[in-house]
Amino acid sequence: AGSPAEGAPSPLNDAPSLLARFRMSALRLSLNASLIPRGPAALADLNSTYWGVLSEALLGLEHNATGQTVDWLLQRYGGGAFGEEPGEPPDLASTYRAFRVLEVLNATNRVDNSSLTSFVLSCYNASEGSFSLEPGGAPSLEAAYYALYLLNATGSLSSVDLDLVARWILLHNSSDWGFAWEVGGEPCTPATYFAVKALLLVNATSPVSGWPHEETAKWLNSTRPSKDAGFYGYYNASVRLTFDLLSTRMAVEALALLGLANDPAY
Repeated sequence: AGSPAEGAPSPLNDAPSLLARFRMSALRLSLNASLIPRGPAALADLNSTYWGVLSEALLGLEHNATGQTVDWLLQRYGGGAFGEEPGEPPDLASTYRAFRVLEVLNATNRVDNSSLTSFVLSCYNASEGSFSLEPGGAPSLEAAYYALYLLNATGSLSSVDLDLVARWILLHNSSDWGFAWEVGGEPCTPATYFAVKALLLVNATSPVSGWPHEETAKWLNSTRPSKDAGFYGYYNASVRLTFDLLSTRMAVEALALLGLANDPAY
């Protein structure tokens, strides 16, 4: 979920009806998968801990194992960033999730910002404006969002060429302004979600030109077959998969971030 630190409007602003659905989706997601950590024994993995702690915060629940959770996270910390498991090489996805949990628990002082920035920049391809999940890896929209969030949180967005980053992200748009994981690929809700969040982070510092965000909102809305249904992960002429909770959460948040959550069309 977004936060003011991302430099973009909160996904919960001006969206009372969607807010209720979004909160319930987060609760169901965490409870159905038994994700909310209630003590060290419940901390099964980093992804579950991320979803559980952020769901607790969203629902106004107090996390009752803060010290244990922070210590558990720091077992995965090394080289300025976090790996998925203790001793594993750090990556952007794990680092983002761990950092977001530390933000909720008011413990980001346990991370060295300079080292964190250096790790993020080691995942940056300055020649094309892309980011990969690990140094030397394949570029992805997901990695771009994680990197921009972390750079913004450490006050280091100026370390990258934001215009170039935006142009690289925009290469992934389709003719109707959904976004695909690969340039020229099929647009999908998860890729569009990460593209929207990354572009809004860039836009807060360096206005993005050439992006008709209302068209992206229309594409997102096209992935919901009716007002009473969820959103498809993929939805176009050639690929139609069943809608799911995660895609619905991503679509709702993206629409709210775009400021269109209260538009009757959505």
